[in-house]
Amino acid sequence: MAIYQTGGYRVKPSPVEKVKQAIKVFVRYVQGNEPGTKMYLAWQEKNDPTRFLHLFIFEDCAAQARHGGSRR
Repeated sequence: MAIYQTGGYRVKPSPVEKVKQAIKVFVRYVQGNEPGTKMYLAWQEKNDPTRFLHLFIFEDCAAQARHGGSRR
């Protein structure tokens, strides 16, 4: 059974661009190295650019656990 998970957070204003670049790198890493992660999307809030939301869809609990142990 698929597992849907979200994660949201806020960063300080000064590193927003650095955080956006890190998110892009991490999402690409997950897409290329975690086949059990069926979807991984990240959004930056338009009204508050210091806030981010991530959506994950894992194929099962094992895939979710593998993602949680990612070293990237």
